[in-house]
Amino acid sequence: MTPPAVRGALAVALLAALGAAAQGRTHGAAPPLFRDVAQESGLRFVHFTGSTGEYFMPEIMGAGGALFDYDGDGDLDVLLLQGTMLDEGKTPAQARFPPAPGQPAGARLFRNDRVREPDGRYRLRFTDVTEKSGLRFLGYGMGVAVGDYDNDGHPDVYITAFGPNALYHNNGDGTFTDVTRAAGVGDPRWSTSATFFDYDGDGDLDLFVANYLDFTIAGNKTCFDSVGARDFCSPSRYRPVPGRLFRNDGGGRFTDVTESSGIAKAFGPGLGVVAGDFDGDGRLDLYVANDGAASQLWLNRGNGAFEEQGLLSGTAFSAEGLPQGSMGIAAGDFDGDGDEDIYVTNLPREGSTLYVNQGQARFQDLTTWPAVSVPAAEAALSRRRAATVAVGGARGGGAGDRPARGQPGGRVRRRRRRRRRRRARDQQQRPCAAAAQPVPTGPLAPGAAARRAGQRRWPGRVGAPRPPRSAHPPAPCPHRRQLSRRQRPARAFRPRVFDSRLRAVRPVAERAPGDVDRLGYRPHAYAQAGNRETMDRQVGT
Repeated sequence: MTPPAVRGALAVALLAALGAAAQGRTHGAAPPLFRDVAQESGLRFVHFTGSTGEYFMPEIMGAGGALFDYDGDGDLDVLLLQGTMLDEGKTPAQARFPPAPGQPAGARLFRNDRVREPDGRYRLRFTDVTEKSGLRFLGYGMGVAVGDYDNDGHPDVYITAFGPNALYHNNGDGTFTDVTRAAGVGDPRWSTSATFFDYDGDGDLDLFVANYLDFTIAGNKTCFDSVGARDFCSPSRYRPVPGRLFRNDGGGRFTDVTESSGIAKAFGPGLGVVAGDFDGDGRLDLYVANDGAASQLWLNRGNGAFEEQGLLSGTAFSAEGLPQGSMGIAAGDFDGDGDEDIYVTNLPREGSTLYVNQGQARFQDLTTWPAVSVPAAEAALSRRRAATVAVGGARGGGAGDRPARGQPGGRVRRRRRRRRRRRARDQQQRPCAAAAQPVPTGPLAPGAAARRAGQRRWPGRVGAPRPPRSAHPPAPCPHRRQLSRRQRPARAFRPRVFDSRLRAVRPVAERAPGDVDRLGYRPHAYAQAGNRETMDRQVGT
């Protein structure tokens, strides 16, 4: 359950928003799929950021929540985290956005007491049982992880926060006990996301906690936007904080194995974490999504150690090789090929990223590939040949081999074709000499020295200085072969190879157009032929 992905919105309200959007698209033609029943069901909650105009970084981080059956009655209850005042010198009433009237402080636990109607349908009804349950967390909440760490059959709760984290043990009678200190899983730094997973295979759940930035209220920096107005700072202005790995030793005790496991060797501003067997070796690995930095893929080597393979696996950056503002994260086998794929949500301008597992923890970013959004995606990706066909098939010269819009390589090839067409159009529009007789060319021809000195050449006469455009109005050039820039004789010819030999044979003043020197070189032959092989045949040694 990754925290910042929720962004402080309730799950019920999110579904209601989707229903409202669906209603807008159908223009009232069909009833909405969802409607907002939060207020009438008793799920009354408004997130409080504690903003006072000081632009503290935690104020823009939405809190997380959890859906879990804490009382074992078969329906999902709701736990929502809350913010608090970061400036201790001010009260909540002085905040820019004061809390809702009558709303108590701290996280809230709502028990699901659904009611069966006479017609057999169920009606949602939530009851705030925070005080009764003992789950009283008053910190600046960030994320929630749910797992039965002591194997007693009741889900326990770990809460991350800007400040001390907390572990609440489910007593099985509808109440919780704060066992953070006894379990040894406290962390006073800015933690965002966490996950329970059994990395050592001993049958009990271990705990990984993702940390964000080394931010403090006293060390808050002043930043401005592009027009000079006060704004929140970028995460790059602060140092990232390493995550922590806690091994479950049984008996309700954990041991910090961050250093010995190798997790501390690489870190970034983590916002999301998910566990899964990404390399198919039967051991649970970790993927940590970092905000504006390279993400990490920690592969479990089976000896209590992890190895970071984010860059080699293709999951550290986007397809363009850029870091992203990664936040929410999910893992699952969406294409049905037997391995875990990864889906990461980023900033709105970056969009979300889909990393498709090609096997053995080798991923490919197929976010913009058309087959991902069509029903044929499952069959194509399960064979692991779709990406190869999309890229390799474009090497052919036929129109049918060209990649469609959105496929890998299509944009680059279309840009190259436009450049070639533009060069051909510009070449046809350039003025050239009206006379179509052969002209002297070569390293000893008039103007060759100026050309070698770097004077700009013009396509009318290779090697001669370019006259003003008005001297030669545009006219067809049947005597000049229409060559691309790479095939033009002036570019392909390298005068340094033959210059010393020809100059020693005959001085420049004695040469005449159409003359043949003692080496058998005809100055005009190379310009007419336009290739190096013809020149080689004309030169005898």
